[in-house]
Amino acid sequence: MRIAMMKRILMTLSLLMIIAAANPSVAQENGSIKGVVVDETTGDGLISATVRLVGTKKGARTDVKGNYRIKAVPPGEYAIQIKYVGYQTKEITGISVGPGQTVTVEVTMNLDNKMTEEVVVTARKINETGAALLKERQKAESVSDAIGAEEISRGGSSDAADAIKKVTGATTVGGKHVYIRGLGDRYSSTQLNGANLPSADPDKKSVHLDLFPSELIENIVTTKTATPDKPGDFTGGAVNISTKSFPDEMTVKFKMSGEYNSVTTGNSMLTTETSGTDWLGFDDGYRSVPTAIQNRYNVPEFIDDGEGGMMENPDYGFPSIRNARQRSKFPQAGQDLDMLSNSFRREFAPSNQNAPLNGSYAFSVGNRMELFGKEFGFLASLSYANKQVNYEEGILGVYSQATEGSTRLESDYYASMLHSKQEVGWGGMVNMAMNVTDNNKIALNFMRNQNGENEAVYQDGYREYYQQNMETRVMKYTERAITAMQLSGEHNIPSFGQSKIDWNLSISQNTQDEPNFRTFDNEYDYEKDDQGNIIDTSYSMPRSDNNAYPSHYYRDLKEDLYGGTLNYEIPFNHVFGTPFKFKTGGLYNKKERSFNERRFGYQEDLETLKYEGNPNEYMQQNTGIIDEYTTDTKYRFGQYLEDRTRPSGSYTGEQNIWAVYGMIDWFIVNNFRVVGGVRYEATDMNTVSRDDTRGQGKVDEKDVLPSVNLTYNVNKDMNVRLAYGKTLARPTFREIAPYDNYMPIQHYTYLGNDSLQRTLIDNFDLRWEWFTNPGEIISVGGFYKMFDNPIELAIVNVNNNVQPVNVGEAFLYGVEFEYRKNLAFITEDLSDLNFGMNLTLVHSEVDLPDHEFESRKQFDPNVSRTRELQGQSPYVINLDLSYTNMESGTEANLHYNIFGKRLSEVGYGAPDYYEFPKPELSLVVSQKFFEHFKAKLSMKNLLDSKYKVASTFMGEDYIRRAYLLGRSISLSIHYSLN
Repeated sequence: MRIAMMKRILMTLSLLMIIAAANPSVAQENGSIKGVVVDETTGDGLISATVRLVGTKKGARTDVKGNYRIKAVPPGEYAIQIKYVGYQTKEITGISVGPGQTVTVEVTMNLDNKMTEEVVVTARKINETGAALLKERQKAESVSDAIGAEEISRGGSSDAADAIKKVTGATTVGGKHVYIRGLGDRYSSTQLNGANLPSADPDKKSVHLDLFPSELIENIVTTKTATPDKPGDFTGGAVNISTKSFPDEMTVKFKMSGEYNSVTTGNSMLTTETSGTDWLGFDDGYRSVPTAIQNRYNVPEFIDDGEGGMMENPDYGFPSIRNARQRSKFPQAGQDLDMLSNSFRREFAPSNQNAPLNGSYAFSVGNRMELFGKEFGFLASLSYANKQVNYEEGILGVYSQATEGSTRLESDYYASMLHSKQEVGWGGMVNMAMNVTDNNKIALNFMRNQNGENEAVYQDGYREYYQQNMETRVMKYTERAITAMQLSGEHNIPSFGQSKIDWNLSISQNTQDEPNFRTFDNEYDYEKDDQGNIIDTSYSMPRSDNNAYPSHYYRDLKEDLYGGTLNYEIPFNHVFGTPFKFKTGGLYNKKERSFNERRFGYQEDLETLKYEGNPNEYMQQNTGIIDEYTTDTKYRFGQYLEDRTRPSGSYTGEQNIWAVYGMIDWFIVNNFRVVGGVRYEATDMNTVSRDDTRGQGKVDEKDVLPSVNLTYNVNKDMNVRLAYGKTLARPTFREIAPYDNYMPIQHYTYLGNDSLQRTLIDNFDLRWEWFTNPGEIISVGGFYKMFDNPIELAIVNVNNNVQPVNVGEAFLYGVEFEYRKNLAFITEDLSDLNFGMNLTLVHSEVDLPDHEFESRKQFDPNVSRTRELQGQSPYVINLDLSYTNMESGTEANLHYNIFGKRLSEVGYGAPDYYEFPKPELSLVVSQKFFEHFKAKLSMKNLLDSKYKVASTFMGEDYIRRAYLLGRSISLSIHYSLN
């Protein structure tokens, strides 16, 4: 089914290419003039404004966003005249159009009650770069930051997760999850073209940003203060990824790249067996539950009769028989158990191979044309990447809280770790839009992203409690997919006061499958000679932990999201004499999740089996019946299968969110703007375990979320902003699900918390921003946030189990500073250089709940009643130096990013663990050659900083997790038709 879907996408792309190639307008030598007409004060697009080419009959009307386009303009120099009722007529001269050239002219219009003046200005060409985004940001109704496609390309970002690290106050965790203003991922929200997306991770709220290749992205805008028309579930920032819309003319682009990594490429890495479709990011059924057991939930149970034989389990469907002489009448149970035990794949140890180069490809095609007499545009793209990752110098540790008077932490488990991944991802997107009339626009967006990770782990450690050396092997394949379709419309109603309606309907599905996730643990001991050399090693299987036996896990998750928004806006300029508009609307989102887990483990006959260090040989030789007694038909088993599936391992979840709002946007005077109102948001969220003895996780809240944004325009280039907004943070399905799952790689159990409640946050912001020149800015801001019932991840008991918990109250405050400047102010020789920096400093405090305080007090009588907020970075720094020479086609970018030490896991009776700073430095250089080609050299993680999570005690770091990812160098070739 998935292969068929991919074929359909490829056929769609091919069809669109044929349509584009057949479009005769591509060959025309005539040019065009396009642009946008906006209100100079508000920055809003003016709908149905008349744009006329002076001295000709050519012209156009602006659409619902104020955009216009005059087609088939012969080469020459022109003037355009713009008229709009209630505004001064404007004429722009000096517009030079070359053969086949599209010239962009942006027009600002002034209100004129007298409507008698005409303004004539000289045209200037507008480049759609970071400067354009800064202009949008200057006019924005709230505090925001953004990065555009050109900056993303110049910085060498491969995906949205890589790109967003350049936004003020933004960092990523695990290369996927975004933290804004140092806050954890739960305090950020992610949207695609303004519509919500489901998360591809069952344990996280945030969307995996690495699923969005940079080739698909037009810009990423991060909104940091609330307005009533935006969903209320963010605190650090709301991230909106806008995909590329259709181009002004026929375009075809292609990119291919190869990447070398210093610790992976050409070196040995762990790997597992693969299916025939792993290269497409999904399993073809190779790892599925064996056919023999797919629909069976009654695996025969082994019952030792004390004589080495097997008794039938009454639950299997046989009578309760305790007389050994009668067992010969019922041999089927033993034979079935043997068959089922041998039906699973018995490879439990990763193999080794040398890692090849990483590679990626991207292709896109788009055009604008007339379809059924209407303006129609499309952009279709397809990207593919294959990447190998080695985690070098891997370490995993688990520790106990120090007792009073101790000088060090007690080690429960400490292991060196080899960890490798093979990652495959591809994404396809089709964007289509049509201007049905001058006042009505319809758009359709379809996106499909598929990702597969083949993961292999080997740990060699020591368990202090059992005084035992231990080996752990894990083989895990994870496939994730997001499919999203959005239909949207924008409509102007001139007959009713130039009011506007926009709407969005979205359907998306997220799936995550973990087929045949295998674990194998064993213990060992060794003898050494007088020189310290190992002369003998003895192995054994663990007896103490039910999770440690050879196991097969099968987990699958499906999450469907249905949503819609509707917004209505009407201006009342004629009533108040200054720009004023009222906006109202609503939202409805429904999310449904289904999670299932099956687990099968192997048990052994302790007297007959001997493990000698090779898991694959051991399982191949000792699984199922290894001896048969002819008398009474009794069997002696080696490794026999047990169905360890529990009803509590599966759950369902449903979430319904609906909201309504009302807001005003009013320039009380020309330089003072008020955007404010109230949003009412209702949450009905529940999870139900398939074990009916477990509780039900539920959040049922109705919240009133007021907000106000005040903007004072000191002058045309300078703003002062003051904002307040109430927002919330909901728990995820996984967090409130009554479900516990063992994490063999991390060596802990994750516990759900069905009593978890949502967090309410009061947010205050103040920002001064000065847009000194196009593409340049200086801004300084401060923020303060108060949390009621913040959610944190805590180690809740001595068994190293972790669980999300509410912790009462918390607050934080911080400052942000941003500076972007062209270096021509030093000397004109540096006019091709641009410098950028942003800095975020944050202080946070949590009032310790009584049980945490008492727990900490046992080990430290002087413990404080407060600590920092879990996940909060005390600082985030981004530095950027870029070089752009348009004449030579040379670009270069040097970027540095670092965040401060942040609390990763809170310890209740266990140590606190912190994620340490990991400075990153990258350099990207690109050069255009011939007419349509560009080569790009990217060097990332040049400092090769170590990822480290540790607890510090008495000046010593006790490592929880640590590894190196190596330095990467990639070379890519880009082709563009225009």
